[in-house]
Formats: sequence, structure tokens, C-alpha cells
Amino acid sequence: MRVLVHKGLTAIFLTALTLFLCGGELPAAEMWLTGNSARPISMGRAYTAAQNDIGTLFYNPAGISEAVSFEMSSLSTKLGGDFSYSSFGCAIPLPRGVIGLGVMWKSSAGFYETTREASGRVASTRSFDYSGNTLFFTYADRFNDQWKYGSRLRYEGENAQGVSGGTGSKLAVDAGLVYDRSSDMSLGLSVSNLLSGHMLWSNGYADEPLQEIKMGVSYRPRKNMELLLDLINSPGSPFLIKAGMELRQNQMFSLRGGIEQVPAGDATSMNFTMGLGIEMSGFGFDYAYLSDSQVPGNTTQFFSVKLVIPSLSKEKYVEADFSKWLKAWIDSAQSDLSKGNLADAYEKLVIAQRSSPANDRVTQLLKEVEEGPVSQPTKEAAAKQPLEKPKQAALTPSDMERIKDSLGNALKYFHFGEYKLAIEACNNALAVDPDNILAYKRLGSIYYFLGDMNNASSAWEKAYNLNKKDANLKKLIDTIKTQQTKGKR
Repeated sequence: MRVLVHKGLTAIFLTALTLFLCGGELPAAEMWLTGNSARPISMGRAYTAAQNDIGTLFYNPAGISEAVSFEMSSLSTKLGGDFSYSSFGCAIPLPRGVIGLGVMWKSSAGFYETTREASGRVASTRSFDYSGNTLFFTYADRFNDQWKYGSRLRYEGENAQGVSGGTGSKLAVDAGLVYDRSSDMSLGLSVSNLLSGHMLWSNGYADEPLQEIKMGVSYRPRKNMELLLDLINSPGSPFLIKAGMELRQNQMFSLRGGIEQVPAGDATSMNFTMGLGIEMSGFGFDYAYLSDSQVPGNTTQFFSVKLVIPSLSKEKYVEADFSKWLKAWIDSAQSDLSKGNLADAYEKLVIAQRSSPANDRVTQLLKEVEEGPVSQPTKEAAAKQPLEKPKQAALTPSDMERIKDSLGNALKYFHFGEYKLAIEACNNALAVDPDNILAYKRLGSIYYFLGDMNNASSAWEKAYNLNKKDANLKKLIDTIKTQQTKGKR
């Protein structure tokens, strides 16, 4: 749960409320965006291309498409001591896609209508209470491994009790995209008030929707660093730039900083932000400090906490389908075995046994591979180099899913000529399963294509040591060694 303490915004809100009571237009920055997670604030609110965080629910709806566990956030604060502002949001992973739900509400009592007397003196007539709320429904998913999309249905209600024409409502649709250009770069696009967005008041007045377009980039030059940049365009407002960065000191501690350009009449000014984050076992604490350049001495501090519930994650859906996958995988291994393709059958059975060590059918098929009829050369090789037993360290269904995705990405990147990314994808699979034969074979093939015979031979040898029945792999290794020997003469 996130609890955000936000001070110093009362003047901003009262200015907007005055415009509303006079029938004027609100600023381009919508009220429902007031306050959110401390993490994006500490990074200059440059969050259009960010992912894997509940905070994206308030910036780019496509950002929650990567959520794999149930995550929730809440915000509650008093602005100026008398203006209550609260919110709650959550991300719910489904077998297909992610749903995001959110609600924000704000209220205050004791506002006064005023009038100007004949003498010119401004006098109050009566008091009234104000309240407003915003409801979200967001859905996000992937088109494929690189493209993610999200849409958000948003309802807003405003009510100045007892004020003529002081009740209004709005129904709007926002949308967003995130494109993973590579493993270290993502691009984001979000549009607010894409459809509708008219605030309709009880006196018949309708505000024109103020559409805001944000374009962002997230670049990760190192695994522990993220750089963010947003470009924002809104009709009637200056073009704005926001930027931020995060540096992870270790798995628990992060340092952040950023700048955000904000409108200042017909010009702009620059605010500076900084903060830190602490994460451990599904719990996170974030702090942000914002320096307001328009109002000297007006600085704001933000505190938030985060709760992730792993037991309510996509793993349960993976586990539900795991038995179907395992059966199909074993059937494929048995088919290879019946065709005499012992190398492929063995590789599949090793993976199957590591993911389900107690499976009797896998044990029986492995025994058939070891003892079944094979060609004479293979028998002789097996006698000299006995087949190593598969290790029994079990892989979880989640591990299997990560390995499958990494190896699929390696093949995709290889076909598109992204060889550095293909190598990285193979290494990602090996980080989960250090004895993955297919990852070593694919890694060797990439290095061989690049002409790096030393690394190709090393990767293939590791694969061969895990499956010494693979005669074709042994031939490749021997061929490389022969070529290297001739080259030295």
C-alpha cells in the first residue's frame, strides 16, 4: 500500500477551483494527476516509457502490462490542513493481460461565495462544501514480445454543494503504447482524453477536452541504471521536457534524481527532484523531494510505501497449464525416441525431469534412451564416455516460462541480426538453468556465425558434456579444433 504525504498544493487547487466556479477552463494538468507514487516524482515524472510499477497506472496505462503479481497502492493526505485528498489503485494479473483499478477522491468544507458591494468591498455571502472523485478502469496487454498496449476508462465527478451550476461529470478514454526496442531501451506514448473528455456542468456549460500527448524513452545502459526522458505536448501550453534517472546501489537500495519543466504563464520554469527507494520481500519504501522554482521556499516531500503479493501472481496460471505443457513435452521426446533421434529426446527429457523429478514416465523414457538400441559408434562412444545423469535441482513452472521466453528471444534476435541481444538472451536462460543444453547449443551457433571459434567451441563443449550422445555436436567441436590446429601451422 502506498501512503503519500503531499504538502503545499492547496494554492494550486484553489486557483483551479476559482476558475471552475467562474466557468473558466482548468489547466492542462488534470486534477486526477495531483499526487502519486514518490518514485516517478523523484525522477522528474518522466514516466511514459516506464514499466513494472503500479505508478504507471497514473501515467501510461500500457506500463502495467508487465505486472506479474497483485500490487496495490493507496494515497491519503490533508492539503493545507483542510483539503482531503485520497486514492487507491491496484494491478490484477490475469491469464491474458492485466487489469488496473483506481479511485481518487478529494473534498473540503468551508469555501465561501463572495460578492462585491457597491462600495467596492468584497464580502462573503455563504459557505459551501466541495467534493470530487475519479474512477479508473485500465486494461493492458501485449501485442507480442515487443509491443504493449493499454487503455483507461476514466470517470470524473465534481460537486460544489449549493452552488448553481456547480455539479459536473466527465467520461474519458486514455490510451498508451510501450515498445521494447531492445533489452536496454523502451519507447512510450500516451494520450489523455483520446475519446470524449468533455466536462458537462449542470448549468449546461461544457468544458472542451484538453488532450495531452506524451512521448517517452527509457534507456538502461547498465543493469543497475535507468535513464528516462519525456516530451509533452498539450494545446495552449508550452512544449515541456522532463527527465530522470535511477541508480540501483544493490537489490535493496536505489538513488534517484530528475528535472521537470512546468508552465509559467507563456514561458516555463524548471523544478528539481531527488529521492531514494528501498525494496525487500515484496515491500518497498520511496521518498521524493521536489523543489518548486516558481514559489521560492515552497518545497514538497513525498513518502510512499508499496506492497506486492506474490501469492496472487501469474504463476498460478502458469502452474494451471504446466501439466498440459509437460505432457506435450514428454510426448515430443517420446516421438524423437521412436524416430531414433536420441540427442533431441535426451535433451527434452533432461529438462522434463528437472521440472518434474518424480515423474515416472520421464524416468522410464530416460532409461530407454540409456539402454535402448543405438548405432554401434554411439554405443562405443557411450562406453568410453558414460552418459551423465541429469541433475535433480527442480525448476519451477515460472523458471520454465522464463527459459522458454529467453530461448525464443535468442532465436528471434538472431534472425533479425541482433547478435548481441541474442547472446544476452541465451545467457538469461543460463542464469536460470546453468545446465540448459539448448541454450549452450544456440549460444555456440551464434558465436560460430560471428566467426568467434573459441567461444563457439567453448559453448558447444559445455552442451556436449551435458549430453555426450550428441554425435553431431561432437563433430562440430572436432571440426573447429582441426581448423584451429591447421591455422597454427
